[in-house]
Amino acid sequence: MYKILLVEDNPDDIVIIKKLLKGFEVEEAQTGREGIEMLKKDDFDCVLLDYRLPDTNALKVLSEIRRFSSSPVIILTGIKDERLITGTSRLGAVGFLVKDEINTEILSSSILNAITSEKKEEFLAKTEGIYEKLIDSMNEGLFALDIQDVIVFTNKRMEEMFQNQSLMGKNLSSIMDNGEYRVFKKNASKSKPTSFEFSFSLQDGSSLPVLISSSPLFDKNGVFNGFLCVVTDLSRLKEMEEMLSLAQKLAGASYVASQAAHDIRNPLSTVVAGIYMIRRFMGGDEKVERIISQIEGACHRMNTYIEDLLHFSSPLSVNLRNIEINSILKEFLDDPFFKELKGIEIKEELEEGLPFISGDPERLKQVLFNLIKNACDSMQQGGIIKIKTYQNKDFVGIDITDVGGGIDEEHLDKIFSPFFTTKGKGVGLGLCIVKKIIDSHKGEIRVESKKDKGTTFTILLKKSFT
Repeated sequence: MYKILLVEDNPDDIVIIKKLLKGFEVEEAQTGREGIEMLKKDDFDCVLLDYRLPDTNALKVLSEIRRFSSSPVIILTGIKDERLITGTSRLGAVGFLVKDEINTEILSSSILNAITSEKKEEFLAKTEGIYEKLIDSMNEGLFALDIQDVIVFTNKRMEEMFQNQSLMGKNLSSIMDNGEYRVFKKNASKSKPTSFEFSFSLQDGSSLPVLISSSPLFDKNGVFNGFLCVVTDLSRLKEMEEMLSLAQKLAGASYVASQAAHDIRNPLSTVVAGIYMIRRFMGGDEKVERIISQIEGACHRMNTYIEDLLHFSSPLSVNLRNIEINSILKEFLDDPFFKELKGIEIKEELEEGLPFISGDPERLKQVLFNLIKNACDSMQQGGIIKIKTYQNKDFVGIDITDVGGGIDEEHLDKIFSPFFTTKGKGVGLGLCIVKKIIDSHKGEIRVESKKDKGTTFTILLKKSFT
């Protein structure tokens, strides 16, 4: 049962109002001061305050009440006065009733509406901070636009997506390029909620793939008032999609390789057997022996490449031992393949007295072959490939530099990815395998390139201290 304080000095009005308030607990005060003191001592759900009191008027009483109580107050008066309504409303009165016009239904509904409104405001005041924290703790970004596309609200996650850029008060067109803004305007509907994939350009030049769920906002008269947009970061999902796509490609490559391995290995076995017979009947000649050894090395590398394709998704096996990188390079460059390159000159700049490294000679030759082959492919009109070795504190370094067409900056972070190629031929595994080999040596591989000026691959291999 709701508890009502009636501040009224007219005995007849007190009797009538109490009869109308069946179902309410009513206490009465006959002066403004008495009513104020009762409110200070006890809680009331609503106050019915007569405008004219023997010691004061409703405006003064209401002003005093608002200093210590938020109980809803309804003003009772004998006549309707707009100035009175305005004055009491400014002081926080929630209702205004003319005594001659009230009945049980009007009075009861006015009190219940006042109580409900007050409790709603109390609830919102108490929970406002909770909702703000909830909105700021969302995993999704949130922003609101007015009819001029100005951002009038945003949460913390939205600003985090924009690299902590302040968005409040900015026009949406100022944080998007023209193409993005046109896409947003095309997809955000003023009549119904819509969802669409989008890409934000960020301050550092990167892009952020997102899903925007846009809902139109309307005022109480149904007039369009802007948009509320929920923004979901899709970057992790896109990465997972790429990983799934890569896994599918790897599975396909493994299947193709396994099917092809048998057909390749059979003639390769014949070549190896033929080398054995040639060595048996023609061995002894130093020049012939060197050529036979080179053919054997090429066959061995070919077999290694097949194994790499078959076991691409598993770690590469390496046979590490102490080696001197200059010796490996000289042996490698003695291959007839490099003697027959047309228009390509290979210059060696090898530092003497380099320390040993822990490496697999055949794997490192595979790395060198891939990098030099790529350098040759980039210099269709010929040019110079410079191979330089050196040492620093912990590493022995190898630089392979060409003067070819270079690599586009947008591709530099992708060149070691499986199946990425700009050549229009091949499967794009060469540089990926190169990186796997260097990683298996606990080394590093870096690349620097300028369009139309050339490329340098740097390999750093740890010194051997045993």
